[in-house]
Amino acid sequence: MDIASTFIWTHDSIGVGEDGPTHQPIEHFAALRAIPNFAVLRPADANEVAEAWKCVIKRNKPAGFLLSRQNLRIVDRATHGDVAGVNKGAYILKEASSTPRVVIIATGLLIVMIMLAWSYLNNKKSKEYLDSEDDNFDGSFNNHQFIDDYQDMSSELISTSDNYYFDENTSSDEDDDYIEPIPRVTAPAIIQFSLLSNDEEGFNGIDLANAFAIVGLEYGSLKIYERLDANRLVDYGVTSMVEPGTFPTNDLETFYTPGLVFFMQPSALEDAQTIFDDFIDTINLLAIELNGYALDHHKQPFSDETLQALRNSL
Repeated sequence: MDIASTFIWTHDSIGVGEDGPTHQPIEHFAALRAIPNFAVLRPADANEVAEAWKCVIKRNKPAGFLLSRQNLRIVDRATHGDVAGVNKGAYILKEASSTPRVVIIATGLLIVMIMLAWSYLNNKKSKEYLDSEDDNFDGSFNNHQFIDDYQDMSSELISTSDNYYFDENTSSDEDDDYIEPIPRVTAPAIIQFSLLSNDEEGFNGIDLANAFAIVGLEYGSLKIYERLDANRLVDYGVTSMVEPGTFPTNDLETFYTPGLVFFMQPSALEDAQTIFDDFIDTINLLAIELNGYALDHHKQPFSDETLQALRNSL
């Protein structure tokens, strides 16, 4: 079966679309990848789509594209790996600044989320590789080289040279510097943080909808976005700074807001500290994705001391 048919599947998505959860055929990926002599390509952006077409034409055998239903950002190749790496089947999209301790591998629209995670972890001085992988290419795509490279990277992942230990026989001298504990604060009845845009025009509606889908926020009956728990109860919400604070469902391309307001009510939550951690992580990830900056309940930039003190009060 060497007939060079090329199949295109659309609506590859793990997120809920504007019209609801109607197009999420991710369970078919494994079946497609198991077909012998069939190359499966899941590009991360428009440039990878173009490069993948070149590979398919050169290979001249059956192939299939898994394309996203969402509008994906174009990867900046000035700061990321050359798109020609698609020809290898997988390539390094973002390299660690020193010996990596974690290797992150992703395909398709997952690259967007992994880029967010990489940026977030990298800002915390973690060291990762970010790989973009296209599946099931044969020798003409230099697949053997990919396997060798992957084995090398995997060994780096599991063979770390850091040894952290605590010697229970070690005691501290009486004259060691005293470390003042973080002061205890009282949590407000409602914790309210904000995320402001670095762009003059503010956050665009389409960008907001895509970013909210990436971090798993859902559009609620009050026309705001919410984080829901396993029982579909609200952990926290997100409103717009444009009155009346709601988000439209139509004409998203014309909607702009200078910022977002995040709020949670600790007294109504069973595990307020865990939800607070997710609250902060979500704001930080959205700040990266939307090019914004976060402010705490005192309208000050986030600081580890303030966030930890507030968390301890919950």
